[in-house]
Amino acid sequence: HRHEDLLPKNLCFYKPKTEISDDQLKKLEESGRAVWTLKRDGMMHLFVKANDNWTVYSRRMDEVTGKYPHIISTLNKLDVPNETILAGEIVVLNNDGSDNFKNVSRICRSKDDLALAYQGMGSFPKSKKNESVIGKSMYYVFDIPFYSGEDIVATRKVGDRLRLLKEIFLKLDSNLSVNTGVSASKEQLMVESKRRERMLRQHYVAPVKIYSTSTGLDLELAKKLKAEGFVVMDIEAVYGDKGYSFDGKARRPNGIYKRKPKYEDEFIITDAYTGTGRNRERFGGFCIAQIHPKTGEEIDCGKCGGGFTDEHRDKFDESLIGETIKVEFDSRQPPKDGVYALRFPVFKGFADKKPEECIAQGIDEWT
Repeated sequence: HRHEDLLPKNLCFYKPKTEISDDQLKKLEESGRAVWTLKRDGMMHLFVKANDNWTVYSRRMDEVTGKYPHIISTLNKLDVPNETILAGEIVVLNNDGSDNFKNVSRICRSKDDLALAYQGMGSFPKSKKNESVIGKSMYYVFDIPFYSGEDIVATRKVGDRLRLLKEIFLKLDSNLSVNTGVSASKEQLMVESKRRERMLRQHYVAPVKIYSTSTGLDLELAKKLKAEGFVVMDIEAVYGDKGYSFDGKARRPNGIYKRKPKYEDEFIITDAYTGTGRNRERFGGFCIAQIHPKTGEEIDCGKCGGGFTDEHRDKFDESLIGETIKVEFDSRQPPKDGVYALRFPVFKGFADKKPEECIAQGIDEWT
């Protein structure tokens, strides 16, 4: 591709609002407008068709087409007009259908030749000859911002875009439903969900998965699915000028929201560290640990620097080493160099447990 054919580097598509209250969601649900779509733990990419060719961009608008020939091969079988942009997540699945963020990061952050080798489509460079094949990446398409040159992310309702997206994929499975999920029964949606999962594994591309759930039950379902959560959409929403921007900053339109389950556990304080920025002269957070459920050894769980008030920051120091605290977090990351770090940890108060009772939960899959 010539440089002038590429999309501008400062183009940035929307992101979901980070949360929606139960009351807000309940109202949306009662009006029949809420659709729960699976939030995948992957890396956002754009696939753009122009002049009968596909060009792929990362979220930062780097051109990365060479990493995904198998996905482009599937997209070439579909009736997608030129001047169309697909938005979705590149994912790598574990055997149980959950997402493996560590593996998808390896593929997405590697140069083309190494990315292809990880996916079993090339040989490893000499410097990486001890690495092994991860498996092919897959593309989970959640929106179609431009269609045949038309800016539909700004002008068409979410429900219309979801239907259009599914119609494109009927070619891979003619029994794919084009229902947006609002009037479908639980049974229909479970069948639909399995079809999309199968399509993703077989063709490496599939449209967004829609689930039948409700306010209150959705977060428990996300935990059962071992999913990062849901993206809840208002099928009547139109994103207008918040669909994308040209300043490199993602807008967050009304009508699309993240719903993520939170986890809480008890941890041992192993150290205290000073902060940065406005907290550089005072307490910044705790280094934390837990007890490994099988070995009984203490394991490093990284740091917790969120959830502290100004009063905490003036008062907390190394004298608290050995105390136990409650920490809320989004998920636990796969161990790296022996550290079982948490995603978005927030201090929730002191715990009444002894250090030996702070046993790590949910690390079985890595032991």
